Amino acid sequence: MAAVRHKSVESFRMQMFPLSMSMIIFVLILRLAWVQVVHRQQFIASAENQHRLTKTLTPERGKIFDRHGKLLAFNLPSVTIVANADSIKDAHKIGARLASITGNRADEMIAKLRAGDGWIELAHKQPMEVKSKLQMLKLDYVGFRDDLQRRYPQGAIGAQVIGFARSDNSGGYGVELKWDSLLRGKPGVAIMQKTGRARLFSSPHHPIRRAVNGADLVLTIDERYQRIAQEELYKAVDEHNARGGSVVIMDPKSGEILAMASAPGFNPNSYADYSDASWKLAAITDQFEPGSTFKLVSLAAMLDTGFKTETDKVFCENGAWHVMGETIEDTKRYANLSVRDVLVYSSNIGMAKLGREFDRQNMYAYAEKFGFGQVSGIELDGEISGVLKSIRDWTAFTPLVFAFG
Repeated sequence: MAAVRHKSVESFRMQMFPLSMSMIIFVLILRLAWVQVVHRQQFIASAENQHRLTKTLTPERGKIFDRHGKLLAFNLPSVTIVANADSIKDAHKIGARLASITGNRADEMIAKLRAGDGWIELAHKQPMEVKSKLQMLKLDYVGFRDDLQRRYPQGAIGAQVIGFARSDNSGGYGVELKWDSLLRGKPGVAIMQKTGRARLFSSPHHPIRRAVNGADLVLTIDERYQRIAQEELYKAVDEHNARGGSVVIMDPKSGEILAMASAPGFNPNSYADYSDASWKLAAITDQFEPGSTFKLVSLAAMLDTGFKTETDKVFCENGAWHVMGETIEDTKRYANLSVRDVLVYSSNIGMAKLGREFDRQNMYAYAEKFGFGQVSGIELDGEISGVLKSIRDWTAFTPLVFAFG
């Protein structure tokens, strides 16, 4: 009886074995079909992504020159060190070796490697000699990307006009910011293949789209005048213990700016070491009273409208004029001055007397014609308009002080 039962079990097992194998094969075929047919594109894309890296090709930023072709801003070849943090097993060893050739702190490099995910940037815009040293080390999973470092050969000269470019190749201030879209160019794209050891090579299936370099820019600035203007400005600020100052040199015929600066200044090669206030070109960003220079505007209006001639006389009250409860003074005592000499000697009293008689509408209109109360349209960011008080807000005393600034 037992023998018969044993034979039955064996027979059943023999019958089930091919059936089981058939079922296993059937499941494998279904799985294969699911992978190869139903989700084929998904798995292909996933595999390609694991072995493909899209690399942005940085364009060369345009150079900046002064009106005579003197170089004010250019690009110095450099490298950015990259590493595959996931593949590096000994972050301490690799970080320390990289720090020794870059001059960076070892603990910072090690921390970046340990915290990183995939390919990361370890050191930006390193000198080209670092590239040679890196190639000699032949470290696995460590490479470099050719980069450009923005340099300003004249240092602080013209810095507030030129501005600076940031580490990402974007303009940060001045001309670099205003004309950023022209200077920065258009980036390209290269699709790279990754090997099992995370090495990169060009993909034969994806042609490289090369970067388009930025346009060069020529300014109206004359570097020679700019240098002199800044030296004299800084000297005057020091001599008078002033908080700051501004200087502008303009071609009176064309309106071109030949030099423009404010104090304190900065060096764009190390702009991050300075306060934001030192980047500012106060000549266009700050409001200030024109002072006695406005006498030119007032007198031009009076002569142009025929209100007065150069030889007409004005009594200047011998240095002090009491009017409308106020006292207007000159630095020296003058009696009768011609209209011309009122300007030559910058007599506040003479201009105030002329202003009291001159038509308010004409005075205001000529101030507008000279550009007061509005932006000049200079091709730099940050310019603000001055304040030109509306005639409706004038008092009886306003025309007097308006005339001499």
